[in-house]
Amino acid sequence: MEEILEEISEVTAKLAIPLTFALVIIYVLRKIGKGKDKNHFINVWNRRLRKAHKPMGIILAIVSLIHGITSQIPVLWGIVCCISIFLLGLNYLLRKRIRKPNWIKIHRILAIIMIITFALHMVEIKTKEHDYDHDDERSIITYQREY
Repeated sequence: MEEILEEISEVTAKLAIPLTFALVIIYVLRKIGKGKDKNHFINVWNRRLRKAHKPMGIILAIVSLIHGITSQIPVLWGIVCCISIFLLGLNYLLRKRIRKPNWIKIHRILAIIMIITFALHMVEIKTKEHDYDHDDERSIITYQREY
């Protein structure tokens, strides 16, 4: 059973990385596309990604939740990142109750928090994997699950 959960966690992690990149790159592409040298290719991709932004955000929320539930290693920054993803969705749902210029500012601030916590989560995972690879003894987590 643990092998299945580990496989689900790995697959969802591998899905979350490109989804996060695609969701975040929209802002960068929009800024580049508005410049003096308007690039048709960049604007076309930006338009496509903007249309897919909402479904990709929903998929990322589901994928991150599944990843968190099936993860074998509890991690602080992963939890904070998942919370920020859900807050981004909640911010979008409440956008009509929040005045227009404010909801997008809040959305962007939450997106920055999500990016930072996502990066911290990646570092945290690599650090924990390194620690577990070099441990001769069982980890506390494995020990608790076995007994």
